[in-house]
Amino acid sequence: PAPSPSPFPSPSSPSPQPTTKPKTPHKPLHKKYLCATPPVFLRNKRRNLTYDRGRQLGEGGFARCYLVQNKEGKLFAAKTVAKQSLGNPRMRQKFFGEIHVQKMMRHPNVVRFNECFEDENNIYLILELCSNKSLVEMLRRRSHLTEPEARHITLQLLGALKYMHHTKHVIHRDLKLGNIFLDSYMNVKIGDFGLAALLVSSSDRKTTMCGTPNYIAPEVLYGSKSCGGDGSGHSFEVDLWSMGVIIYALLVGKPPFQAKEVEEIYRNIKECKVGFPEDCRVSGGAKALVKSLLHTDPERRPGIDSIVEHPWFRQGWFPRTIPETALVKEPVWRSSRGDHISANSTAASSSSSNAMDPFPTAPNLSLAIGAPIQNTSTSSILDSLHSHITFLTTALTTLAGPTASSAKAKEEIRQWRSGARNKSVFITKWVDYTNKFGIGYVLTDGTVGVMFNDNSGIVCEGLPSAAGSTTSTGAAGEACGSSATRYAGRLKLPADFEIARMGGGLVVNKVGMWRRFGAFMRDNLEGGEEFVFTPHSGGAGFGETREIVFVTNYARMRDGAVFRFSNGAVQLVSVDHTKIVLEQGAGVVRFLGRKGKIWVLGTEEVRQVVAASSSSIAEGGGQLRREEVRELREEGLEGRLAFLRGFLRGWWREGKVPGVRRRVGQGGGVREEGERAAKEEVVVLGEVEPGADG
Repeated sequence: PAPSPSPFPSPSSPSPQPTTKPKTPHKPLHKKYLCATPPVFLRNKRRNLTYDRGRQLGEGGFARCYLVQNKEGKLFAAKTVAKQSLGNPRMRQKFFGEIHVQKMMRHPNVVRFNECFEDENNIYLILELCSNKSLVEMLRRRSHLTEPEARHITLQLLGALKYMHHTKHVIHRDLKLGNIFLDSYMNVKIGDFGLAALLVSSSDRKTTMCGTPNYIAPEVLYGSKSCGGDGSGHSFEVDLWSMGVIIYALLVGKPPFQAKEVEEIYRNIKECKVGFPEDCRVSGGAKALVKSLLHTDPERRPGIDSIVEHPWFRQGWFPRTIPETALVKEPVWRSSRGDHISANSTAASSSSSNAMDPFPTAPNLSLAIGAPIQNTSTSSILDSLHSHITFLTTALTTLAGPTASSAKAKEEIRQWRSGARNKSVFITKWVDYTNKFGIGYVLTDGTVGVMFNDNSGIVCEGLPSAAGSTTSTGAAGEACGSSATRYAGRLKLPADFEIARMGGGLVVNKVGMWRRFGAFMRDNLEGGEEFVFTPHSGGAGFGETREIVFVTNYARMRDGAVFRFSNGAVQLVSVDHTKIVLEQGAGVVRFLGRKGKIWVLGTEEVRQVVAASSSSIAEGGGQLRREEVRELREEGLEGRLAFLRGFLRGWWREGKVPGVRRRVGQGGGVREEGERAAKEEVVVLGEVEPGADG
């Protein structure tokens, strides 16, 4: 069994001392943000708990950390933030976001959250104690680590990242040596989630520039597309870039792009010229892994499972533990036979029982950090478009030979013929105010969403009532809380989803804008009510959870708009009130005509329309009657589908929404500039530009 924690230490308690004085200059701190020395006893009045405060462990930009002990004698770290430092709304948002993310984490390689409380002057986060400080202190004492140590640390970090990315959908965005801590058993612990972001889907992207210069990924700095700009934001891959920097720093002793000036660091990151000093012994496998992670194109970085299967992990000795003496000097590795082993040795051992035997013996090393994860690269959106393009190409090509509609498509068509109510989720109403705020929309399942130009959004259940359409701060805040609580009861989302989804600005201001958008659509836009359905009456049962659907991308054009949803569906809306909806994997087109009539068409039915001519209307192999084919041709179905196919092809080929001159983020929209925009004046509420259904 592991030894119990040491008692509350006195100043004379022995601890490892650095062999040389750290050469890294101390960074000046913003003292005005830091708290005064807290009282000797920290009291959580709500839970009637008391902590004895000990010595200061460290301090950062706006927080100090103290050693504390509860009445059972267990030691913790108390991250202490002065309330007066949270006067800035952005500081408040950052701090409360950190608390939210930290509370979510339950992993052996992530600093564990215990509780949070406040007194008159400070807010206290009681966290797991990491008594051996961070990798920064370890590297200052050692100058660089051995490859066996780096393998052990890297595997633990990858396990934590896999948990954060796949299970909690969180990007850390500030992964660095100073935020990786060591507990009393030399296990690594990721901490400091002040810049973390919560993604609501694998295709979600963030556009805020944040991080620490030496570790920041190029797509955060430049929007990437290999640093050429006009990229699509950033996602989980930024943490993998930071992993490459960390591995390099562990083996070499400093980050690969380090320079005196920040601008020079950013220039080095953009050029991405990774070199290894000649006097530093680094194996070829380690160099190859680092270079694969430090690729300017995030899509070409290996995933976590691929990293763990890299040959470097098996090319040398792999310790199951690191001794505490490694804090100040290089460990002496010995095999199960007692032989001394070189740190960079690639020899294999025949035994499998000692801490220094090759690890692990299992053929799939990725099992050591959890089950395989799904692809979360930036190509996921483009991949989802390909099935729509294939379906439209098959349906519009009459010379491609007979292709029967799928069984699922035939069942959809049968239900439509029998008069079954709509159960497909698509937009019925929308307003465009992207020149200042963003777009608002109403879906057939009752969801009301707003996507703001800063890439943040609010998604809530139902339109605001006429009586509750106030935009006062208090009422808006209460509405957000109650709506989130009701909505989270049936959706697979955290209770504070709206707050976690926000990018910049005050939450209450955006809730107010959501109310104003919703009230305008409720009072001014008509139509679409016949397609609305109650979610729990189809799909998820009452009291059960269901997956939320919301807009992830949109493009505004001269004659309409194209929307992509979180479930992979695509919708084309036109200024003449027609709509086309393609659901992922459904194999049907839902077409809403100018008169509000809906059709559900498979490949055979679309081919009937395409094959027909004004003089000879063919019945074909589909289920459409002659008069229906004529009506669909008059509605211009073929031309609309051909346009949508061309648009999706351009998006898929170019890697971005095509044919526009200005882009507002990956999750934001695009809109034509020029003649049309110059002729329009858009004023919020009462004069909001309505969408195609206005």
